[in-house]
Amino acid sequence: MLGTTILYAFLLFQQSGLSTASPKPHDSPTKMVTFDNDSRLKVTTSLQKSEVRHDVLWGHIMRQAKVTIEREEAAREFDNSPLTMCCNNVSIHDLMDAVAARILARWEKIPKGYRFLVSSNELDTVYKPKSPKQRDFFRQGMEFVGRMKNLPDDQQRSLETGAPYSSLPPAMQTLGRNMLHSLIQDMLENEPPGSKAELDSDDYSSAIMRVQQGTVQGFDSYVIGLSKPGAGGASWSVNNYEQKMAAGGQAGTSADKSKVYVPKKYEVTHDNALKTPLLKQLVSLRMRRVSLPQALRKLNEKYSLNFVSDPPTEFPQTATIEFTNRPLGELLDRLTELYPHTEWELRKSNILLYRCAKSSVHDPSTEQDEILYVPPSP
Repeated sequence: MLGTTILYAFLLFQQSGLSTASPKPHDSPTKMVTFDNDSRLKVTTSLQKSEVRHDVLWGHIMRQAKVTIEREEAAREFDNSPLTMCCNNVSIHDLMDAVAARILARWEKIPKGYRFLVSSNELDTVYKPKSPKQRDFFRQGMEFVGRMKNLPDDQQRSLETGAPYSSLPPAMQTLGRNMLHSLIQDMLENEPPGSKAELDSDDYSSAIMRVQQGTVQGFDSYVIGLSKPGAGGASWSVNNYEQKMAAGGQAGTSADKSKVYVPKKYEVTHDNALKTPLLKQLVSLRMRRVSLPQALRKLNEKYSLNFVSDPPTEFPQTATIEFTNRPLGELLDRLTELYPHTEWELRKSNILLYRCAKSSVHDPSTEQDEILYVPPSP
């Protein structure tokens, strides 16, 4: 009884809330670090570069912010690609946002830093079905893959190097034949009437089928091939990209959506940008026969206008600028007239972005009718 009484008293004491023990530090929830609240990215930097390669910029960011910068395989094509930037005392966060927003690339949070991902728009162009017919084709392909995953392990492995078509279950044989015939029909539409493909047949008993998985993360992609002795072969790509993206996936990564920063184009609308103190300030600019990057660099020198743009080689045209004591926003609009088919946007950080006509995210609706500008007589 005594032991029971002591235990009961101990339980009452614990439940009464009279304990003065302090909670342990790990008892409190830890705030998840994201691109927008990462304290390492608050450090400021200045860069004045008429041309700087992306890989050089990554090195600068890593030294300044002490974070690791990686790139997905598809984004490595940008390593040697240059851009122009003139930024004074801006945060690493704002610089990374502007660099990504120029081409609508993305940043994925990784344990020691960030990984640069290509634009989801660019991946849409490559992987999203272009027509209802192709959408159905992808559906058949993914059904074929789904059935393949139900096969014994040894048979799945044999399909990676090539397995006899006749060894597949009847449903898989039918799907493979239907996809192949669909491809052949599309090919013959561009051939003279009466043309026939040697691979077109109802007998594929001697054919070999091969299935290889793609490497892009965030969705499933496969290349399916069929070859027949004496008749050649064909291969085709299928994926479930559209379904994965509709479900909130992020192509290029298997990370949770909350770990991927996706910059929004025109996060500040054109009209709202013109109302900001930065673009309402009165400026004057007089320059003869200069390129757009040269004009922007002069605005940076005179008015500390921070900007990131496509490289000078993408802006070959020159113009003469006569602009006196008018709002900076009006001048930016004027520059899109003097240098046709260019576009600008202002980020919330007050960093200006300028894109050329060849930009992968250039908006054709912003293009001005090309005008002939006659500079005033000297």
